[in-house]
Amino acid sequence: MHPSKINKTLIQQLIDAEQMTPAGFEAIEVAKQNNSWSILDEVEELILPVDLTQALASTPNSDTFFDQLSGSDKRNLLQWLVLAKQMKHVKNGSEKLLNLQIKN
Repeated sequence: MHPSKINKTLIQQLIDAEQMTPAGFEAIEVAKQNNSWSILDEVEELILPVDLTQALASTPNSDTFFDQLSGSDKRNLLQWLVLAKQMKHVKNGSEKLLNLQIKN
């Protein structure tokens, strides 16, 4: 679960209308505990990660290109970047766990 700002609004409407199921509340709690609830917050605000800002600054014309993108295109690229980083951390963690199991 990686809810967008729009989906969080819809979720809140369900809660306010007392239509959220126990399973829905449980999914929200799990998402809050594992950071997937808030992982897209900066994406929604079009806040660029430091590494992307540095890459754009160091590559000629890339900042101009990025600035000319529509808001939705920027959001899609930022979302892809954030989720790709998350998957890399998951993969690295899985590999470390596997290596520990192999050693034992």
